[in-house]
Amino acid sequence: MTNPTPPPRKAGRPAGFDRQAVLIKAMNLLWDHGFEATPIGDLIDYMGLSRSSFYAAFGSKRAVLLEALEIYSRQCAGSMEDIARSPGTPHQNLRAMAHQIAQLDDGRGCFVVKAITERGRHDPDLCRIAANHQQMLMDHVTRELR
Repeated sequence: MTNPTPPPRKAGRPAGFDRQAVLIKAMNLLWDHGFEATPIGDLIDYMGLSRSSFYAAFGSKRAVLLEALEIYSRQCAGSMEDIARSPGTPHQNLRAMAHQIAQLDDGRGCFVVKAITERGRHDPDLCRIAANHQQMLMDHVTRELR
């Protein structure tokens, strides 16, 4: 009788940090300062990671940007869904959606717009995320108009 093959083990130890939490930190830094203006060392320090943990988990500053944009887009989708479920009139909900899209409360503007303006022409993955984000926003606005 042969022994069953044990399941494959992941190399190394598990990450000692909350990936979502450190990506939100990165998102805020990149949103405030921009991708190009944020040195990799500052990003790593702000995320609270060692260099080795950063590179093992993310591989590059660009990968962090892309994941942070995906998180941002999911957060925006959640906000749009909350607004759509609110008891407001379609007109009130559309105003709230426009306000949310423009990120008027904190004066930061849209993280996706900032990223695509800075890097979009040079990064097809960023263009894909931006296109998906735009489609999500349009879908919510269109449903509200019906």
